Amino acid sequence: MKIGQKLILVFLLVSVFAGLAGLISINVSQKALQGYIIDSSIALTVESLDKIDRHIYNRIEDFQAYCSDKLLQEGLVSSNQAFDKLGDLEAYIAKQDQEWVAAPKDSFTPFMLQLINNSISLKIKEQLEFYKRKYGYEVYGEVFVTNKYGANVFQTSKTSDYRQNDEAWWQEAKENGLSVGDVSYDESSGVYSTEIGIRIDDQKGNFIGVMKLILNIREAINIIKSIRMDKQCPSRYFELLSRDGKVLYSGKKGEDVDFLEDISRTVFFKRITGQDGFFTGHSYGSQKGQRLFTYAHSRGYRDFKGFGWILVAEYKIGEIFAPVIRLKSTLLLILIIVTLLAILIGVSFARSISGPIIKLKNATIEIGKGKLGIKLEINRKDEIGILADSFNKMTSDLQKNTISIEKLNQEISGRKIIQEQLREAYIKLKEMQDQLIQAEKLNAVGQLVSGIAHEVRNPLGIILQGIGYLESRLSSKEADISATLATLKDNINRADNIINSLLDFSRVANLGLKAEDINSILETSLSLVKARLKLEGMDIVIETKKDIPRVLADKNKLEQVFINILLNAVQAMPVGGKIIIRTLEKKLEGISFADRRARDNFQAGEKVVIVEIEDTGIGVPEENMKKIFEPFFTTKGQHGVGLGLSVSRDIIHMHRGLIYAESRRGKGTKVSVILKIAETL
Repeated sequence: MKIGQKLILVFLLVSVFAGLAGLISINVSQKALQGYIIDSSIALTVESLDKIDRHIYNRIEDFQAYCSDKLLQEGLVSSNQAFDKLGDLEAYIAKQDQEWVAAPKDSFTPFMLQLINNSISLKIKEQLEFYKRKYGYEVYGEVFVTNKYGANVFQTSKTSDYRQNDEAWWQEAKENGLSVGDVSYDESSGVYSTEIGIRIDDQKGNFIGVMKLILNIREAINIIKSIRMDKQCPSRYFELLSRDGKVLYSGKKGEDVDFLEDISRTVFFKRITGQDGFFTGHSYGSQKGQRLFTYAHSRGYRDFKGFGWILVAEYKIGEIFAPVIRLKSTLLLILIIVTLLAILIGVSFARSISGPIIKLKNATIEIGKGKLGIKLEINRKDEIGILADSFNKMTSDLQKNTISIEKLNQEISGRKIIQEQLREAYIKLKEMQDQLIQAEKLNAVGQLVSGIAHEVRNPLGIILQGIGYLESRLSSKEADISATLATLKDNINRADNIINSLLDFSRVANLGLKAEDINSILETSLSLVKARLKLEGMDIVIETKKDIPRVLADKNKLEQVFINILLNAVQAMPVGGKIIIRTLEKKLEGISFADRRARDNFQAGEKVVIVEIEDTGIGVPEENMKKIFEPFFTTKGQHGVGLGLSVSRDIIHMHRGLIYAESRRGKGTKVSVILKIAETL
């Protein structure tokens, strides 16, 4: 792709990203503004319900204050005292209640008139008339007061019965101090209302009676109707629902909604969850497009817990979000115009940069053809102009200082010859170094011949002496013979180990390589030393990979390596311990080896087979870790000559593999053997 095209593409991408960022910002702003509108609507419903709760609380508080009236309390105390003197109180109340209920609905018995027209009842009635004149309707349907036995004492109108202590509202008011009922139609007063019961106590806190108010819910509905009309949403309306899903008020226009209609089973009501919130959908009984609904539950006020009413506000989505839609459209238009301008400016700017650069490119092509006298005519005062001047100066300098191409080729050819000679010299030097190392090993063996002969001769002498001793003491005790035989066995083993180690170290044997199962080799090695491991109290843990690839190996030589490692592990755990044997397949990515042979034999990413033999012994001191694979290095004293790991290392190197050890003092040692997979050799 040409630089001009790249510059144009960059400016296009920048413009597109800027446009996307602007679009995202618009969407975020839209959601934020919509959230603000929704929150404002929810706040309006919450505020309206709080206002309803406060008004109802004020009505309750007015009569709670009146319950402390001296004349009212004296009248209740007098009634209670009179009832206390009755012989059969329950029979009296039951008789009066029966006569009360039996009386025609619109007729009043003298006993009723006595309760309605006493001074305290008339005083309560005057208070109800005051509220009626003030608000233009009956705020309270009726008010009546019972004594502590539940019998009516004072009332503003005829009640449905005389006895009240069998009613749930009366019992709740007595128990809790206040009882608030659901909305219903009160037959005594003829209004839709809610029942409120108030406990009455004397000055000493003793229960003396209960007052019941029939509170008209019209006042709550008037509060909803008084909510200021929103010019932006003229179609908005409110609905007041009871906690169990009955319609207490609906502001819908042109739709028939029955008072106390039950909508509790509708999808609309079931979506009203939580204290307050919102949702979108259809209204109950209507499919006129999507609507936004915000709602809030009554929270109560002070010690008035509220009715649990729900106030719902309904909006047309297109109407309430109209400002958001207009703002989004305006911002999108501005964004499109700005993006197009940015693209046009970017293309023009890209061409102003790419044009001189193309001229410079063409000039360099001509110079490559040998036309060193070419000049650029670019009259600019920016960096491109400076670059053109530098280019012209460079061509001028090239003309003055041109070097012969043939001479350069000769220098390059000479350097290649020298590099090839150095490489060959390095290979020869490496081969000579390997030969010198082998020669040194053989020389070391030669120097040790006399010492080895001495070491072999002494054990054999002891064996002969033991045989002579046995012959001369055939009648001796069995214990002496056993001790002598033990000595013979130890010295014979010692001589055998010394001779085998020296032979393995000094000779270079040819490997019989073929594809082998590494797990099988490990099993054979373990079986040869298993008796020794059990004798020493070792726990063996096998963690071999079942489907591990085969390796190209000399089975006998690898068995010798693993036996050496296992015996070293045993000697590192004088008081017993655990040996873990595992095999795994692994890539050598990210692994670096200090061993030169490893760098030569392995490549990054190559798959290999790894054998790990780990013990829980005393570990190897850090200062000895670099020496453990050196010939004749041992920490076993007279029990070894230090050739086991050295011979093992040479065997693994002959397999083009790697052996290395890791150890922590007091934590144990892990020896790892890395072998090539058969297919890769």
